[in-house]
Amino acid sequence: MTENIQKSAASSRALRSARVLKAYFEHKLNLELELLMEAPSEPLNEGMQFDLNVGSWGIWGLKSSAPLSDKMQSEISASFHSLLGAIDSSEKRQFELSRLQELYEKTTANLPENVIPLHRTKTTRIPAHSPKRKKSWMLKQDCLIESKAVLDIHKMALELHDNASRPVFFNYHDLDKDVRLNLSELISLGAVNLFVPNILELSHQEQDVLRQLGNVPSDNRPLLMVGASTSFSQLRTEPAIHLDFLLHLSRAYIKLTRPFSDYRDQGLIHYFLDSLAQSPS
Repeated sequence: MTENIQKSAASSRALRSARVLKAYFEHKLNLELELLMEAPSEPLNEGMQFDLNVGSWGIWGLKSSAPLSDKMQSEISASFHSLLGAIDSSEKRQFELSRLQELYEKTTANLPENVIPLHRTKTTRIPAHSPKRKKSWMLKQDCLIESKAVLDIHKMALELHDNASRPVFFNYHDLDKDVRLNLSELISLGAVNLFVPNILELSHQEQDVLRQLGNVPSDNRPLLMVGASTSFSQLRTEPAIHLDFLLHLSRAYIKLTRPFSDYRDQGLIHYFLDSLAQSPS
């Protein structure tokens, strides 16, 4: 019964996430897309069919109002695989934990009440030679990433994303302008990571909408990773900067004074992740 409930919840999350992705690509391509909830009986004239990894969720493809290029089909397929694959991994981990808990309860059920079991069942132990499971951080704070090297800003944002629990990484400038200027449209993207390469490339109106986005609880809206190749002290006096937006980002301020590789190789990125995973005071 519990397993069926878990599968139903996971399927519901997958469908909601697929709808968010569909809306994103509709805005990006300026066309209409329809999620196919049944396997098509014949090849699609316009659109694309997913493979069985995505089809196993009951999402078989996209019907499009116009042709999709091979490059765009590849991008769409990769996005759906990344998103639904993360949900699938989460469901499998949850099922395994539930199974282990049931096994442990059965093993200890007949112990006298005054005896405390000191030994876990062997199935809960990880052999010493096995690789450690990668930790995943639940990021909660928008952040400002400062570096004179523009490429290092991008590398840091991707590294934070790769270690976080949010499955999708979007470049802000890939969004349609109407989406960038509409708070409700941005919120509808859901719990994704949204990368802004350079804060100085944002208009005042875009900064104001992103500032409003930052005031929304972060659990179910895009989390902002905003780059700056200009120092924070200079940005504070820059006329093109919306100061309230800058101050909001500065609550989680990552300043790279060395090459990105130094932070990665020395394991210092975990300190940034721990900070971003905390709710602001």
